[in-house]
Amino acid sequence: MNNTFFIKNIAKITNGKSDVKDANNNGKYLFFDRSSTIKKSDKYLFDSEAIIIPGEDSRQIFEPKYYHGKFNLHQRCYVIYDFEDNFFPKYLFYKLKAL
Repeated sequence: MNNTFFIKNIAKITNGKSDVKDANNNGKYLFFDRSSTIKKSDKYLFDSEAIIIPGEDSRQIFEPKYYHGKFNLHQRCYVIYDFEDNFFPKYLFYKLKAL
């Protein structure tokens, strides 16, 4: 029995579009980048249940984050979002954390 599945079959995957200069301490929305510190932003790119993954050249420990709501995302980070109705995103989140 093959237990392999592809994320692209259950959700969308893309990267962010914002840069570090878009961070604002007084912003209304969370801004995820490759650091372990979560920043704020005045704008949001996503409004969904999502798993945020630090991108390439990350000098931090691989630490996926789960978030549900409006947020901004750095251009070198990735987001898994828009999940199929019959899939539980937290399941994938915990599997990724176990890596």
